Amino acid sequence: TRPNHLRSFAFMLALVLSTFAIVPYIAAYLEANCGIARAYLPVIYGVAGVFTLVSLNVIGWLTDRFGARPVFTCCIVGAASMSLVITNLPPTTLGIAVVVTTLFMTVASGRVVPAQAMMLRSADPEHRGAFTSLNSAVSHLATGTGPILSGAIIGEEYPQGPLTHYWIAGAIAAGFGMLALILSYFLRPAPSVVVDANCERPTTNAECGTRSQGNSDQPTPCSLAAVPADHDADNPAA
Repeated sequence: TRPNHLRSFAFMLALVLSTFAIVPYIAAYLEANCGIARAYLPVIYGVAGVFTLVSLNVIGWLTDRFGARPVFTCCIVGAASMSLVITNLPPTTLGIAVVVTTLFMTVASGRVVPAQAMMLRSADPEHRGAFTSLNSAVSHLATGTGPILSGAIIGEEYPQGPLTHYWIAGAIAAGFGMLALILSYFLRPAPSVVVDANCERPTTNAECGTRSQGNSDQPTPCSLAAVPADHDADNPAA
């Protein structure tokens, strides 16, 4: 296993935990603590879903335009802030509940777009299939672990009563989000792949250069398509 892959897995673990530490209990909290009738919960989730569908396309465009890391930073900070807001929301009206939930869902879902871009770039091309499979397994592990972790913290004032300590789960979620932000700066793009006319498989710049040194009479295939391995793909202007 490559060190860069391990950093990507840790990044994914923190990212998913920052979401699923609070998401499974949002509906119960809105109903028990905020006074929102259960009949209105589909309205809240419906509006949030529509805005999320639109915002994902916008965030994808922003990622292509400005780079993955700047967009991810904005989304992760926004998601951490909204995690604290939604887990401390007092009794409120339906309109405010819709706005807060929609904002949280928008930034929480949106950060996945630039995160995926950074992780895929960190995977070695020859191991990308295995990397994707393991990354999915880590994501599912965090999806199950998050509710267990917060479920051990959250309680009820009395049976069927308001939830207690949900704000602690929100603080933990925000902490995992900040951890994911820190880990994102340790992700490094994998060596670029070039097409070697003398080889049946794609090669990296380093491999191609080694063979070229051993046979100086042959042209260097990678001279036509080489991309520096340390090229900053998160900053298109670089």
